[in-house]
Amino acid sequence: MAAGMIAHQPQYDPETVAGVILKEIVELHPKHLTVDELCARIVVNCGDEREIETATRAIGDLRDSGLLTPRADEIAEPTPATLRTAALLTG
Repeated sequence: MAAGMIAHQPQYDPETVAGVILKEIVELHPKHLTVDELCARIVVNCGDEREIETATRAIGDLRDSGLLTPRADEIAEPTPATLRTAALLTG
C-alpha cells in the first residue's frame, strides 16, 4: 500500500455509515431530520460527493430493510422495531 493511503475508509463503507445513521436517528428520536439534515450531521467532508452518496445510499438501504419508516417525504424516521431494538441493546 502506498504511503498515506488508508486501508479502510469508513466514510465510504455503507454498512459502517448505516450504523452511524441508526445511532444518530435513535439518539435524536422523537425529533426527525430530513435526509439532507441527517447527512449534514454525519458527513465529515461536505464537499466529498462520494461520502454524501454513501450516506444517502445507506439511508435508502435502511428504509429498504425496514429499519426506517417508509415515507413519501424525505424525513428519516425510525420504525418502532428499530427503537425497541435500540432500547434493548442499550438498556
